[in-house]
This record gives sequence, C-alpha cells and structure tokens, in this order.
Amino acid sequence: MIFSTERFRASTQRKDEGFLKPNKFNMVFGIPRGLNGGQDYSFIRNAARYLQFKIDAVTWPNVALNAKPLRRFGYGPYELAPFQPLFNTMKITVLCGGMGEEWTFFRRWLNLIFNFHHGYDIASEVQDDPFPIGGVNPQDVYELAYRDDFQTEIQLRSYHESGEEIMRVILRNAFPLAIENMVYDWADNKKMQEFNVGFHFMDWYQEVMPAQLHLGATTTNREVLAENARLTGIGGGSGNENGRLQEAGSQPPIPSNLA
Repeated sequence: MIFSTERFRASTQRKDEGFLKPNKFNMVFGIPRGLNGGQDYSFIRNAARYLQFKIDAVTWPNVALNAKPLRRFGYGPYELAPFQPLFNTMKITVLCGGMGEEWTFFRRWLNLIFNFHHGYDIASEVQDDPFPIGGVNPQDVYELAYRDDFQTEIQLRSYHESGEEIMRVILRNAFPLAIENMVYDWADNKKMQEFNVGFHFMDWYQEVMPAQLHLGATTTNREVLAENARLTGIGGGSGNENGRLQEAGSQPPIPSNLA
C-alpha cells in the first residue's frame, strides 16, 4: 500500500485516534494496611480522600531487559541473552495542601516502613509523635514493618480528550522510598508548594481498556468485556476465545462515546 499523507493526517484528527495528551491522567492507590486502624486513622483517611486530584505529575513506569553477552557456539561474535526485567523508581509530584496533609501522609507511610522517629529516649515507653505508629503491627524505633503492612497496588490511568480511559497500568507491591526536599523561598509567592515522592514497585502489568478492543486488542478481564459490550452492543465476551468481541477479519464498531 502506498503511503498517503492525507490519510495519515485524517487519522490523527479522528476522535478514536489522534494523540494522547500528557495532562490526561490520574493515579489511584489504596491506603496500606499498616495505616488502617491506628490512632490517626481519621487523619489518614481525610488526607487520602482527595489525594488523586493533587498528584500533579507522574513518570509512567518503564521496563528494560537486562541481557548477558554469550557466544552461542563457543566462538564468534557475542549475542545478548535477556534474562531479567529491570524497573526504575517511579517519581510523582504532589501539590501540598494548606494544612500539609499530603506531605504528612507520605511521611507517615515512610515512617511505617521504617520507624525512624525517636524524638524521645529510645528506651522510653512515652510516645510524643503526634502521629504515632499504630495500626495492625505497632513498631518500636528503628524497626522495619512487615511487607504486607506497607505495600499497596497503584493504578495509573491515561485518558482520551473525550474522557474515555485508554490505558491502565497496575504497579504491584508498591511503596514510597523517598520524599524529596521541599524548597521554601521568601521571594516565591506565586507558586503552589509541591514535593516529589519516589516509589518502588516489584513489577507492573497493563490492563486492556474497552477503547482498545476495537483495534483488535484482546483481554480476559470480564469487567472490561462487559463495558465494551455496553458501548458497542456486541456480545459479552462469554465463550469467545482470547476475549475478542468480533469475528476474525471483521471491522468492529467504534464505541459510541468515541464516534
């Protein structure tokens, strides 16, 4: 097929194609188990309630393959043999509310992972932290929490300009590793205060959204299949191999909210 610049230009202007915008996203995650049920749970719940709307920027997770050089036949040029996926730390930028609740939320989360607060004598039983470590497994100073208490699942979602969710990535076993410095400046009275948080995660996977199914993507997620059936009026995904909602070779309809 001869390449047509007009056809390409037309495809970028269609509502179901075009380009994704970097400002159409959100990030959601659950409160880790160790922050539930403590003395300050009411504060934690209130701080987390609107947190997804104050996450100003995120780095979409990457993946790279670690490869080892080897000679297949014992001599000749080297080949690279992949043997391990590599994931970098994910960074998010958070807007800090007027009461500082977002910064305190992440400080509490880090303090839960490793209790570095000892504003009192390390052997004392008197706790002077206004937000004490509590919840499922109370910790002493310099004690590491159980992994199940501080890990959570993070969802990153990317949206089309129409509001349709296009991509969703799930980060498994995620937790914060660092809160970066906040900079204060007498002369800077125009900006909102913000801070960066670095997250570690074990791995991630992608969930196929209904908007991608009409391009031929497949999924076994019943919720996604049901949503696609609602938008297109085709099937429910039951008894259909690989989660495809159309016959091979046919052109599936565009969901009504993208038409």
